[in-house]
Formats: sequence, C-alpha cells, structure tokens
Amino acid sequence: MSVLNTIRIGQTGLNAASAGIEVTGHNVANANTDGYHARTLGTSASSTVNQSGMWFGQGTAISEVARAGDELVSSQLVESQGESAFQSSLYETLSVVEAMFSETDGSGLATTLADFFDSLEAATLDPSDDSLRTGVLSAADDLAGSVGSTYAFLDNTAASVEGQIEQSLDSINEAIAQIAALQESISSDAASIGQGDLLDQRDALVSELAASIGATVDYGEGSEITLYLGAHALVNDTAARTLSYGTDTDGNPVISISADAGSYEVTSSVGGAVGGLLASHDTIRDVQADLDSFAETFADAFNAQHAAGYDANGSAGGAVFSYTTGSAASSFAVDASLAADTDLLALAGASTASAGDGGNLTALIDIQDSEIFDSGTKTAEDFVSSIYTTIGQQVASASAAHESANATTSDLESLYASITGVDLDTQAVELIQWQAAYQAAARVISAGDQMLSELMDMAR
Repeated sequence: MSVLNTIRIGQTGLNAASAGIEVTGHNVANANTDGYHARTLGTSASSTVNQSGMWFGQGTAISEVARAGDELVSSQLVESQGESAFQSSLYETLSVVEAMFSETDGSGLATTLADFFDSLEAATLDPSDDSLRTGVLSAADDLAGSVGSTYAFLDNTAASVEGQIEQSLDSINEAIAQIAALQESISSDAASIGQGDLLDQRDALVSELAASIGATVDYGEGSEITLYLGAHALVNDTAARTLSYGTDTDGNPVISISADAGSYEVTSSVGGAVGGLLASHDTIRDVQADLDSFAETFADAFNAQHAAGYDANGSAGGAVFSYTTGSAASSFAVDASLAADTDLLALAGASTASAGDGGNLTALIDIQDSEIFDSGTKTAEDFVSSIYTTIGQQVASASAAHESANATTSDLESLYASITGVDLDTQAVELIQWQAAYQAAARVISAGDQMLSELMDMAR
C-alpha cells in the first residue's frame, strides 16, 4: 500500500463524514417542517484492490441519502384522509340544512302546518266570523311561505355547493399537474438530498388531493407513483389527466376525467371533500323532491275537499292553494282570488246553509289526520316529520362517521410520524458520531501527509 492511497482512503472517510453532518444538519433544521421525512446517509465499503497477493480496502463510498417512509402506512393514510374529508364535508353541509328545519322561531314547516289546522279549529267557534276566516287565510299563507322559503333556502344551498365543487376543480387540476411535474424533476438517483425534498412536496400534494377528491396512491418502483380516482389514473408517473365540471339533464353536478378520446364521467368515484359536497347535494335535492310532493299532495287533497263545500255566497268552493306542476314547492301559494276575499272560504256543507254553517270545515280539519301521503300510509304531519327525521339521521350518521374517520386518520398520522419524523435525540447522537468520524479521517490524512513528508525528506 502506498502513502498516497492512505491519504485517499482518509479523504473518502472525510467526505462521508462531511456528508453525514450535512444530512444530519438538514434533518435538524427541518425537525418542525410539516411533511418532512427524516434522511439517513447510506455508505458502503469501496471495492478492494489486490496488491502483492493481498486485498486492501479503498475506504468508503456514499451509496444513498435514504428518506424515511413506509409505503403501506402511507397509502392507508392517504385513503383515510379522503374518507375523513368526505365525512367532514358531508356533516358540515347537512348541518346547515338541518338548521333550516329548526322550529325555534315558529316559522318552520311543522309549526306552520300545525298552526294552519289550529286556525281551522278556531274557526269552528263561528265559521261566519270574518276575523276567524282571515286567521285561516293568514295561517294558510304562513304555511305556503314556509314551504316556499324552505325550498328556496335548499335551492340556494344546492347552488352554493355546486359553485364550491366547480371552483375546487381549478386547484385540484393544478395539484395534479404539479405532481406530474415533480415526478419529472425527481431523479431516479436516490443519493440526492434534493430528491427527498421533492418527494416531500409530492407527497404533500398527494395528501391534498386525497382530502379534496379521495384520490388513492399506488407506489411503483423507485420514486414512481400512480394516483387513482376510483379505477381511473389521474397521474401515472409523469403523465397527468384533468377533471372537468358539468351538469346532467336535471342540473346535477357531473365530474369527468379527460381521456385520449373525449372524457369519462367519474362522479360516483369522487370522494374527499368534493365527494361529501356531491353527497350532500343529492340529499338536498331529495328533500326538495319531498317538499314538492308535500305541496302537490296537500294542495290537491285540501282543494278537493274545499271544492266539496260552499262559500259565504252559496257557491261551490274553489282552490285554496295553487302550485305549478314540476315546481310545486317553489310556487306553492294561497289562491290569489281567495286571499283577496274571505267570503270565498267554502266552510259550509250546503249551498243553502247560512254563512255560519261549518259542515265542510269539519271535513277540512279531518285532513290533518288523513293518511294521504306515501300511498296512504302517512298523514301530512307524519310526512313532514319523516323529512326532519331523515335529515337528522343523516347528520347523526355523518357526525359519527366523521369522528371515526378522524380517529383513524389521527392514529395513522401518529404512526407515520413515528416512522418518518425527526427525533432530535437520535440526530444529536448521529452528529457526535459523524463528528468523531470526521476527526478520525482527518487524522488519517494528517498521518499520511506526515509520512509522505518524511519520505520526501529521506529522498533528498
């Protein structure tokens, strides 16, 4: 072995120790950086050489800068983040809808329905009393107003949800493009500290997409990943696809993914916060359909019975409530002619009866207990109650699912942090070790240099 080779061996040790200190310093500096994965310097013995029949080492070589991680836990965490965001979004939106059905201010549908029948009961004291007849029409107007305002609120909420979904796609597509660009920038050489930082950025965006649309990740060889939305690949290594927003024939949101020839609808595959918005939108439309059914069925039944009676003028009763087919709840109102003339209330049971006759009034009151909804299985009160109950159950279910998903996500985050996070105590120990290695390698070089100087002095 030559003295120069000794110096070269010392140099490899010096380089490795210097790199180790650099990696450790990078870890310490990013100990509190969100999404940062701890790095570890990998080294290996350099190839030996044969001299005079003997094998001598050539020092050390830096093999990689390894990034801490666990692909299985990571993929489970990504999936859990999507589920947690889905339930959170669903719960928050449905909670707003549920609040609309609160009866605390006395203007809710259940309250105004009960008040309407109470006004009819009050009119039995004297069906000819104009003030009592006015009270009936006022209560009818309150009922119609409650149906209409509830429907309008739901319509505005649905429109807001649609706007949120459409606007979110811009940032989602941007994140998809950034992931593909990062994949292009990430070198297959695992020895780079910079590569680890790019991987951290990529994984942060993957988590963002998981929370936004429920994307899942599949880790390939090296640094390659495939990001899926359902069975469709959003990102395949460096290739990316985009999502677009549209509506179906009923005006409901539709999300599509780009393809070589056109696009494919993937609405049912969308999870995350956007998926929660889509699910809440479906619920809102279902409630609106129930309100349409209520307005149409109640108006038809009440109008039919009212037509069987006679007003204060001895004429057959007309419509009490009016609506437009196809948008019954939003157009539900007290008939304009009746609203302007209380004499048109057909409370009498016969055309020759006096204005005080309440023969038909009793039949109108009986509608309260008539099972006219859901194929003759529910009263008006039952039907309204079922709307309230359905929303309440969905909110409670979403709340429980949200808490469960959050707990799972929190556990996985803690587990993943224990795998990837920076332990400052461990880094302090490694720093001491690399520092000692650096000092030792420097002494090897110093000894080699001294030996070389002595040889040169001997040669003079």
